[in-house]
Amino acid sequence: MHAPLATFLFTLLALFSFAGNSLLCRFALRETTISPMLFMQVRFLSGAIALLIVLRIGNPTQSRAGQPTKIGGNWWAGLALAAYAVSYTYSFTQLTAATGALLLFGAAQVTILTTAAARGERFRGLAWLGYALAMGALLYLVLPGLASPTWVGTVSMLIAGISWGAYTLLGKRDPNPLAANTGNFLRTLPLLAVTLLVPNLLQGWNWPGITAAIVSGVVTTGIGYVLWYQALRSISTTMAAIVLLTVPLWSSLGGILFLSELLTLRFVLAAVVMTIGLLITIYRK
Repeated sequence: MHAPLATFLFTLLALFSFAGNSLLCRFALRETTISPMLFMQVRFLSGAIALLIVLRIGNPTQSRAGQPTKIGGNWWAGLALAAYAVSYTYSFTQLTAATGALLLFGAAQVTILTTAAARGERFRGLAWLGYALAMGALLYLVLPGLASPTWVGTVSMLIAGISWGAYTLLGKRDPNPLAANTGNFLRTLPLLAVTLLVPNLLQGWNWPGITAAIVSGVVTTGIGYVLWYQALRSISTTMAAIVLLTVPLWSSLGGILFLSELLTLRFVLAAVVMTIGLLITIYRK
């Protein structure tokens, strides 16, 4: 496959996966009785197991020889992923979807773009216009659902955004996306074990919620992050920041298609403006 096409597909599929995570969380935590922390535990445990199995299948010679499967990543990335998991799951129940999306992506943008600027990479000329259009489209999209957030929910979602941005930055130069994410997911498990002490963790246990958590863990989280790390190898840090702005748009589209949410003129206008902004930025980059 031609490299630019492969990069485009990896990026698009990763963004679809992130949007899918939002949809699965919304379904499980708002339409079923599963507790948020149980959903998170099942999500990341199933993701870690699935990635480890895929990694072993990808190294059959090593596995048959009885040698341990090599995993990648590092504890900093594992810590960032665990911080994202806990803070995002908690704040999801404290904020409206629109307020949460704005805080999450705002914090991720600041984290990624500040680091990129420190490394000498930044938008120039018309690229700033494209970025401003995309950010304006996001604000316009979520504006009707904004509500005054609790300070605990705000701080928690900001931590989630910073952690997500950090996880993206830590994977920018990783040579093996599958091994890196497998190692990072496995490292989150002991860090997330502290949430097992949450009272009534198993309260509201149900199969629809568990199924949504497993699908989220295996497909839209585990595989999604592998695709994202693969895409990051071929796109700039600033480009990674701007394409992340499209996740709420894809999430809204998914809500329209799968959760019976209404298609509005606001969504159409936001989609058009964001697309124009992306095209301008991509052209200038």
